[in-house]
Amino acid sequence: MANSRFEYVKQFEQSDSLLPNTWIVIRVDGRGFTKLCAKYKFEKPNDRRALDLMNNAAKAVMAELPDITIAYGVSDEYSFVLHKTCTLFERRASKLITTIASTFTSYYIHLWSTYFPDTPLSPPLPSFDGRAVCYPSVQNLRDYMSWRQADCHINNLFNTTFWSLIQLGGLDAKEAEKLLAGTLSADKNEILFSRFKINYNNEPEMYKKGSVIFREYELVEPGSHNVAETIDDVAEPVKQSKTQDENDRKRRNKARLVINHLDIIKDDFWDRRPWLLSNKPGKVPNLLCFSSRPPLLFRLSALAYKVLRTLIRCHFSPPGSTDSRYVYSGSHDGKVYVWNMDASLAGKIDVCATTSREKSLPRAYRQYYARRGLPGWSTIVRDASWHPTAPFIAASSLNGWDNALGTVTLHSYNEGSLDEGFPEMGTAYDEKLQQVSGGNRDDSGMELLDESP
Repeated sequence: MANSRFEYVKQFEQSDSLLPNTWIVIRVDGRGFTKLCAKYKFEKPNDRRALDLMNNAAKAVMAELPDITIAYGVSDEYSFVLHKTCTLFERRASKLITTIASTFTSYYIHLWSTYFPDTPLSPPLPSFDGRAVCYPSVQNLRDYMSWRQADCHINNLFNTTFWSLIQLGGLDAKEAEKLLAGTLSADKNEILFSRFKINYNNEPEMYKKGSVIFREYELVEPGSHNVAETIDDVAEPVKQSKTQDENDRKRRNKARLVINHLDIIKDDFWDRRPWLLSNKPGKVPNLLCFSSRPPLLFRLSALAYKVLRTLIRCHFSPPGSTDSRYVYSGSHDGKVYVWNMDASLAGKIDVCATTSREKSLPRAYRQYYARRGLPGWSTIVRDASWHPTAPFIAASSLNGWDNALGTVTLHSYNEGSLDEGFPEMGTAYDEKLQQVSGGNRDDSGMELLDESP
C-alpha cells in the first residue's frame, strides 16, 4: 500500500485474533427464519427439503474451506469446527465469521431452486449471522457438540408432539402448548403413541439427531489410539514441513465429504474417527465390494465387480424415502440385491424367476442345452432404479437363452417384514401403477411383481 497522509486511520483498527491453541466454533444462524418458514410454507414439524438445503450448503462451505474439520447442523443453524492448530486468516474472528456466514448464505440461495423448484425466492432474501466461540479442550468441544445434539432431540420431540396435536388431534396452538406444559420426554412419547400410533423411535434419524458432515476415511478400532489426550497435551501447534502440508492437503482433497445422522454424544463416534481431533487425514477407503452373501464386516477391494458380459451398476437408495441407508445393485445371477450400510444383506428380488420362460425355445435347442449341461435361461440384471417415493424398484436386464432378450420389469420392495402399504404392495400393478386384479401377471404374461423379499 502506498504511503499517504491518510494512512494513519489504520491505527483505529483493532486486533481481533482468537485465542491460540483453542478449538474455534463458528455457528451460523438463520435471520428471521420464523417469517421465512411461514412465507414459503415449510412443512411442520420438519421440512425435508429445507433440511437437505441446509446440509448441502454446509457441505459446499466445507469443500471450499478444508480447514473445517467437522460441521453439525439442526433446524436453521450450523456449527463449523476449526482445529486448535488452525491458522486460517491468522485466526481473526471477523474474517472467519464473515467468510463462513457469507459463503453459507451464498450457497443457500444458489441451491434454493434445487430443493424448491416451484417456489422462487423473493426479497427479503435468506441470510445468516454468525458468532465465534473458543473452547480450550477436547472435552469442552465435545460437550458443545453434545449440547447441540441434545437440543435437537428435545426440540424435535416437542415439535413432533405439538404439531401432531394440531394436525392430527384438532387442537389449536394454545391448547397444544397448554397440554404439553410441564411434560417429560416419556409423556410426549406416550401422547404420540397412544393418540396417534406414532412411534418416535421410527422418525427419520435426521430429525432426531441432526446432521453431521465430515471427511470420510477408513474407520479405526476404538482403543487403538489416544488422540484426545495427545491433542490436549500440545502446548503449541506442531510445525510441519511444506511437503507434509502438501501431502495432507492432497489426502483431504481425495476424501469424500459425507452427510450423516449419527450419535455424536457417545465416545464411539470420536474413537473410530481420530482424524476429527488429530487434524491428520486418515486412510482413504478403497471401493466397497458387497457380496450377495451377508458378511459380518465390510469387505474392501480395489475391484468392486468382476465384469463378465456387461457393466453392472450400483446406487444408493433414495434420500427422500429411505434416508439413503441402502446400497442396491443388479447381479449376474439375475437378482437385485439390497444391502445395509454395514454390508449385511437387507433383501433381494429374483428378477430371473420373474422373467424366465418369456419366450419358448424350440425343442431341438432345448435338447442341445440339456445334452451339453448348459444352464438354459439366464438373466443378468444390468441396472436398477428405486422409485424416489413409492416402494418400487425397476430392473433392466439382459436375459433369455442366450442373453439376447432385453426386459424392464417392475417389482415391489418393502423395507420391513410387514407389508405396510394400503392396499398391500404385494399385489400386482401395471406400468401406470394401477392395481391389476386377478393375480400377479398382466395380459402379456409378464410377472410385474415378485414375492416380497
